Amino acid sequence: MSVVTRDVYKIPIVRVRVRHDQLGYEIELDVPRRATHRPAVRKSLAGRYYEPFSHLSFKKILDYRKNGAAIHAGTFFGDMLHTYSRSAKTLYAFEPVLENFFLAKKNAERLGLSNVILVNGALSDRNGLTEIATHDADGKFLGGASGF
Repeated sequence: MSVVTRDVYKIPIVRVRVRHDQLGYEIELDVPRRATHRPAVRKSLAGRYYEPFSHLSFKKILDYRKNGAAIHAGTFFGDMLHTYSRSAKTLYAFEPVLENFFLAKKNAERLGLSNVILVNGALSDRNGLTEIATHDADGKFLGGASGF
């Protein structure tokens, strides 16, 4: 759980090193400790990329469209930002959950992803404010499975 004391906002994290064998990428990421039950975090804790086929596929698509912009909606803690940003001229990434946004921003900065524009917001077909469910009925953090 996030902790707020005075002017400090703390997010318990685990720093991991993940590797994608086919792409030859090896990066270091901070993952949210309270989401260790989520598939993307579990895979990262094991030192592997989550959905490696997605990384390969999107890299091929983005490489084909050289110098194009890309949009990534629901960036969670930023585990896909590295792959996408290497092939896009500009990557617009959206993450509505504040804790996930902070982690994605921190990971993007540490990896030097200067072409990533990260927005703390969700994409929708209309303007407005909405609530987002970040925990299930049992109080477990939904992580990459959050919903409206």
